[in-house]
Order: sequence, then structure tokens, then C-alpha cells
Amino acid sequence: MAVKKGLWTDNNTGDILYPQTSGDMIEQDSNHRLVTDVEKNTWNGKANASHSHNYAGSNSAGGAATTALACTGNSATATKATQDSSGQQINSTYIKSLSVSGRTITYTKGNGATGTITTQDTNTTYNVATSSANGLMSSADKAKLDGVATGANKYTHPSTHPATVITEDSSHRFVTDEEKNNWNNLQRDNLLINSDFRFGVINQRGQSTYGATNSWKYSIDRWCYFGQMSVVVNSGSVTFQANSSNSGYSYVKQIFPVTYSGTFTLNVRIKEISGNVRINGINQVLKVGDNIVTFTTDLTNLQFNLYGTNAKMTVEYIKIEEGNVFTGIGNYNYSFELLKCQRYYEVGTFTIPVVNSETSHYQFKIDKRINPNVSFANKKVGLEGISGMVDSSYVVFKSATTRGMNFTQNKYSGIYWFACDYFADAEIY
Repeated sequence: MAVKKGLWTDNNTGDILYPQTSGDMIEQDSNHRLVTDVEKNTWNGKANASHSHNYAGSNSAGGAATTALACTGNSATATKATQDSSGQQINSTYIKSLSVSGRTITYTKGNGATGTITTQDTNTTYNVATSSANGLMSSADKAKLDGVATGANKYTHPSTHPATVITEDSSHRFVTDEEKNNWNNLQRDNLLINSDFRFGVINQRGQSTYGATNSWKYSIDRWCYFGQMSVVVNSGSVTFQANSSNSGYSYVKQIFPVTYSGTFTLNVRIKEISGNVRINGINQVLKVGDNIVTFTTDLTNLQFNLYGTNAKMTVEYIKIEEGNVFTGIGNYNYSFELLKCQRYYEVGTFTIPVVNSETSHYQFKIDKRINPNVSFANKKVGLEGISGMVDSSYVVFKSATTRGMNFTQNKYSGIYWFACDYFADAEIY
């Protein structure tokens, strides 16, 4: 150690004199270093290099540590720790580095292996759940869930059932194929009236032949015609024949009281035919024998057309029925057919008493479809038994309804008897 600012020498003895020197005058080097009292006190408070420790925690956890190894080497030769306090190898498993992306932490170990840790989601805002994404339940879904009965589960109704699971009642009843076939083969009603001439022609107007007309005119019951033609009543048939003046068409038809539309089957059995005869509305050419045709149309314009001077057909029966199958002509009841005709036209003769100033009534054989137009012939008025004939004008016709006719007389205080022929016409024109 040298003194920074020089030395003094004794002139008498030649000795070097060392005056009292302060520390800051001393030149220090690596082997001569000044320290402070604080540093000395710090070092003096530390344990010796060879010492012992108690285990961590209470004394009951163990005795003094006797297996501690002394650190050897120096800063140039020191290496990283390879084991933890439990002797586990940590030189390759320690966490070397960390990176964070959102809620994912990626770590790298000492040996280069990596792994991830996902932290808890702190986001408390969620969308309503959908069929493809998780989310919160909506209030509508909650209300629907609350409405589900306890113990209920998803049920898919089958697309078909065996018939045995159906409970029948009076309004819902199974039928067999045999029953259906039997019903389908039942004869359907004929929409025409007075159309089976084989068992008698209903002809209340009484003519055997109906001649040409320039307007629609009724002949045999329910059948009207128009043109240069005639309608001839035969035994078991009716002939519709154009005359020599028929240069165009003549027509024959029934006028229906209601509009019929849909699918129908027609059968015309013809005994004799010549010339150009066809069915208008379906344009069907006719031949001798059965003429069966199914068609879909409105029956309003259905009629027979006779074209030219030699057009003629003699018909045994005609049937029009609903559906696409001809089910037969069926049994013919002349009396029942007559009643159906009389709803449209009725001819008869009656005798009734007519009291002075009172209304006398005669009831038709069957109610008419509308109030008819009535005409009279061969009127007779007299006392009891039509004796002592008086003027027929004494009896006055008052009115006709669908049920019958009303009369009165104002000439005689007693009773007159009134007899006449009548014609009640409620036909469709």
C-alpha cells in the first residue's frame, strides 16, 4: 500500500517518516482493500461456510439437516439446478418461457416441449342458444319448457296406422272391399224422367204424333223438341224423325230443374237409326244397340241432334247417371214415373161442390214444383149430381198453388156442383 501524496525523511537519521494519514490517502489494490464498518458488521453476522440448519417448519417436522452438500466450484464452473428438494429431475421440465393469446397460455419447457393452459372465461355476455350454437335459454323457450308435462318426452306420430288401432263409432266405420264392390254395383238413379219406353210411354198430352214446331215444345212427358221433325209414340219405343223440310238441325232434350255438372255415364239403346244423329255436348255419334259413353260436362246443353231430311232414331230407353260406370237400367215403375212427371204437368178431371161466397179447393195428385198455369175444358155446373145445368160462368176460378186450385160462386145461395177437365202446367221453358 502506498501513500498517495508522498513521504518525509528524517534528516538526522535518514528514516522514513510516516505521518498520520487519512484513509482516502491510501492507494488500494486487489490485495489491499479498505472496507466500511457496515460491511464488516454484515459479514460478521453471517454463518460460517460449514454449518447446519433445522428443517423448515416446526421442530417436530424433523431434526437438523445433515445431508446438505457444500457448494463447490466458483462462478466460472457453477451450473443450473437439476433436481428439486424432492429429488425430482427439473433440468428439462422447468418452464422456460410463456406466451398468452386470449384465454390460452402456451408454455415451453426446458427440453423444448410445449403445452397450453386455458384460463376461465370471464365473459358473462352470451347470445340466445340456437340449434347450432350454445347460448342462454330464451324466455320463449323457457315458457315452452314450463308447458311440457312432467315425464313427457319427444313423440313422433307415425305416418301410417294399422287399421286395428282405430276405434270405430257410428260416424266412422270401416267397410270391406266386398261391401264397396256391392254398393258400387247398385244401380244409380236415372237423372232423366220417362225415359224407359219399353214398359209404356207416359204421354199425358195424349197425341200419338207431335208435328214440326218453330219453338221449343213439349211432346211426351218431360221431352221437348224444336225444328222440322216429329215425335211418334210407338208400343215400347219412341221415334224422333226429321221431316222433308229439315234442311238443318232439329233437336230433342229434357230440361233439368237444376244444374248438373261432373262426370256422367249415358246409355242410349237404339232400335233403329238412319242419317246423321248425334248427341250434342259430347259430340257422340249413335248406332243401333247400346251406346254407352262416360263424359265430364254440364248437362245443360245435352241434347240429341238430327241433321238432314233422313235423320231418324227409334229409342227404347235412355239413362244418364252420375259416375263413370253404367249400372243398368233397373226396374221400371210406371206409376212412380207418372207421379214424377206430374210434378211438371198434370191432366185430370174433377167434380167438386162450390158453396156461395166460399172458397172450394181441389188438390192436385202431387204437389207441383212451382205454381202451375191452369186451363180448363168441358166445364159443367149444376145442382146435385150435375142435374139442371146452369151457366158454367157461375163458378169462378180464383187461383192455383203448388197444392191445388181454388174456386167460388156468387150466383146461388145453395151448393153448385162443378165438373171439368184441367191441365196444370209447371214445366220448365
